[in-house]
Amino acid sequence: MELNNYPVLEDHISVSEIVTPQGSELLIYDTVTGVKKYPNRAVFNFLRLTTGTRTFGEIAEELSRQSGEPIEEIWPGLSKIAEQMVNDRQLRVSETPLENPRTPPPSARMIHRLENVSFETTRKCNLRCRHCYSNAGIELEDELTVDEIKKMIDELADIGVLAITFTGGEPLLHPHLFDLMEYARKKPLSVLLFTNATLLTPETIEKLRELQVFQVNVSIDGPDAETHDQFRGLEGAFEKTVQNVALLQRAGFRVQTSTSVTKL
Repeated sequence: MELNNYPVLEDHISVSEIVTPQGSELLIYDTVTGVKKYPNRAVFNFLRLTTGTRTFGEIAEELSRQSGEPIEEIWPGLSKIAEQMVNDRQLRVSETPLENPRTPPPSARMIHRLENVSFETTRKCNLRCRHCYSNAGIELEDELTVDEIKKMIDELADIGVLAITFTGGEPLLHPHLFDLMEYARKKPLSVLLFTNATLLTPETIEKLRELQVFQVNVSIDGPDAETHDQFRGLEGAFEKTVQNVALLQRAGFRVQTSTSVTKL
């Protein structure tokens, strides 16, 4: 590590602090793999400064001011931590400052960390499921705008949320779904999709892969077409869903299925 280089967190790495009545939780989270690591306070203080606008030397000076320790004592340990994080693909190093720096990791006061949020992206849906809890089908007149949704995503990131699930209705019917997913990935957040899978295509699956969507959750409410299609209100839904689950698996996605258990 060189003192005149600029460290910055990798794009897929989230760092945050949640201050609870029980104490502080410091977390490094990989939004692609879901792996969590819990740094100590010294490492967290270092990571709060790795926005791509300060050199290692400037960061060491700031940490020296915070701790009262001389830079000569800080730098060896700091250099070793940085090298390990680069090897673990959590940190990268630039020879010049970034034009678009990272925002500092958030620190929020909460009762406990809110890790995952499910967001009903739209009420619009192409199915008429007998058990639908949101009475989906027709788009609501006052659904959130794209700007309003992005503001919500900003607020979720600011309080240390780790993942957002786009659900519905059927989220694939939202005209700006991939734009919203891309925005969430840049926060960075893990992105999950909860879908009936009938509208998936090889092209949309490739787009989901490019966005590094963490997991796709698919509804399957019967072991065969007779049961599933009757429950979902669309003939042929079972066949499309099963075919697209196979496409998702071949593309390397984590696929989770959700089933509503009923007397039927």
